[in-house]
Amino acid sequence: MAIEFTLTLKDLILLIIGIGGIVLIIYLIILFKKLTVTIDKANKILDDTNVVTSITASRATEVNGVVDDVIGALGSVATSVKGNQSTMAAVSTLVNAMGSLRKILKKS
Repeated sequence: MAIEFTLTLKDLILLIIGIGGIVLIIYLIILFKKLTVTIDKANKILDDTNVVTSITASRATEVNGVVDDVIGALGSVATSVKGNQSTMAAVSTLVNAMGSLRKILKKS
């Protein structure tokens, strides 16, 4: 008992296109799995960046306050030298500014 099987060129092309479609679907599934892993890693990096940015912003605010204290202390020392303010108040302001600066540096 012999079985005959006839393939036309149209059937062969459709078979090749069907196999290619299946391979493409498998490739896309693998691609999307890898893409989700990449997106998760990128989200973790962005979260870390937000933490670092918030820390930097808070430190910059603290340093700005210390710089203002130092400027005020130096201005007090300058006016004290001119005789407009007592020397003791100028030294006390300078010591307070240096204490604030030391506190900021210890936090880092």
